[in-house]
Amino acid sequence: MSKKDHLLEIDELEVRYPAAGLFARLRGAEGFVTVLPGTSLAIERGTTVGLIGESGSGKTTLGRAVMGLAPISGGRIRLDRDTVTSRRDRLWPGMRRKTAFMFQDAVASLDPRMRLGLSVTEPLVVHRMLEGDRREKAIALLGLVGLSPDFADRYPHEISGGQARRVTVARALALEPELVVADEPTAGLDLSVQGELLNLLNDLQERLHVSFLLITHNLAVARHVTDRIAIMYLGRIIEEGPSETVFRAPAHPYTRALLAAKETVDVDRLISGEVPSLKQRPAGCEFRTRCPIARALCAKKAPRPQRLENGHSAACHFAATAQGSAPSPRDTLNPPESQTKEDNDHE
Repeated sequence: MSKKDHLLEIDELEVRYPAAGLFARLRGAEGFVTVLPGTSLAIERGTTVGLIGESGSGKTTLGRAVMGLAPISGGRIRLDRDTVTSRRDRLWPGMRRKTAFMFQDAVASLDPRMRLGLSVTEPLVVHRMLEGDRREKAIALLGLVGLSPDFADRYPHEISGGQARRVTVARALALEPELVVADEPTAGLDLSVQGELLNLLNDLQERLHVSFLLITHNLAVARHVTDRIAIMYLGRIIEEGPSETVFRAPAHPYTRALLAAKETVDVDRLISGEVPSLKQRPAGCEFRTRCPIARALCAKKAPRPQRLENGHSAACHFAATAQGSAPSPRDTLNPPESQTKEDNDHE
């Protein structure tokens, strides 16, 4: 994938927040928590990239940063021909017209006092892009996601969770964006409704040639609809590549562990061990405290992404030798006792 094909380029992006609350800072507390420590990712035009990781991995923060909803302390974001390096950049208004964000809680993201027809056309009003009759535009947008015209007159409390999600998809497409950031779009939905929604997103991508950044911790969802997969751990992309390649031949121990228990699709249930604190990141490889193949080198040196085959890369010292099918669920996911002691001594 050449850079000229990229719609979105995230380059060494840093996002950090104050480590303490307002009152603690007034008492003199200092310091910041770095959520994204220099994260890079690219999305090709007309494709879907799945961003996978455990809760607290930084997935949503990355998505919010792309929308200008998180403070940028370093790096850059390029969308099409526009590049920004801070949340105050004057180019953000134009970039926001090219993007849309689907919040995780579809029902909560809809104004309970506003009819759905007004909700889906609200972005057009905000950006002063509404042409023609607003109701006709609302009916057209709702029809795009398989909802009948009468939904324009309903309120959020009168529809199901799956229907609410379709409404948010319609609203996201109102500005005809080039990129849609979808945060856990299937969360809380029954399996049958999940399938319908995923098929809808696939269909819309083919028809509208829109790109998606799909944030999820559901492996089955990611495999079903994505072209490429990016695995995130503690705010870093540790493996990235074509979806089928990553699922068939994972190269990073973290990815291999995620795929080990095939009967479980929720990554938050798959890996034992505590996720390190963002305030005290482990030295060297940040996954080594939970890694089954950690060695002394891992505590001394942070791995850089290794390029493998077919646009596949992994940030692991042993990626080239570890690449292959996912390990058995019986395999330990905790470092050997000797390695744990060695790491503690190092720290």
